Amino acid sequence: MKANDVAMTFWEHLEELRRRIIISVIAITVFTVLSLSFSKPIERVIKFPLETSMNTLIANAIETTIGSEGSTLGFFALTLRAGNSNIDATLMKVGPLEGIMAYLKLGITTGILLALPIIIYHIWAFVFPALNREEQRFAIPLFLIIVIFFILGATFAYFIVTPVVLQFSAQLLPELPNIWDLEKYIKFETRLILGYGIDIELPIEMACLTYI
Repeated sequence: MKANDVAMTFWEHLEELRRRIIISVIAITVFTVLSLSFSKPIERVIKFPLETSMNTLIANAIETTIGSEGSTLGFFALTLRAGNSNIDATLMKVGPLEGIMAYLKLGITTGILLALPIIIYHIWAFVFPALNREEQRFAIPLFLIIVIFFILGATFAYFIVTPVVLQFSAQLLPELPNIWDLEKYIKFETRLILGYGIDIELPIEMACLTYI
């Protein structure tokens, strides 16, 4: 702990915490307003797993890596596209306020995600001085690993897991139409992505418990 941090009183620490919370709230508010101003791109991001099948994802990966001509894998990518079947589901609003609520929740969620770097920085800046030198040396790489693992888990869930789950769900009971509630769809997708981002941290948590 630094000398100037030791000299700070309880009320000075409380004032610093209040200042950092206010800055974080302002950042969330600003990014939320910006997100609400760009609802169409965000809507496309939300609907991407619903409108993209696994065949398309695999074919895109193959063609990006080796191209679509002159190889067995290239022919395989073309075959996948020929047999592509998008998810047969329709999103709907079941009430007059649902569109507004989904729009606001989507904007707030996006605002929080965009403000996360600022929030994490202020949490880190508040906690870091309280650690001793050995803990600081250990905390920096651990923090970076946690962030990287979370991004990998969330990305995997968004591009792979969510389209697979949606396609599997849509194919069950094929005699029934797939008409999904917009707000529940957004909640499901958000929870799945965040859940994978958090669950992938389990090896790190186990390693920390073993170290302790």
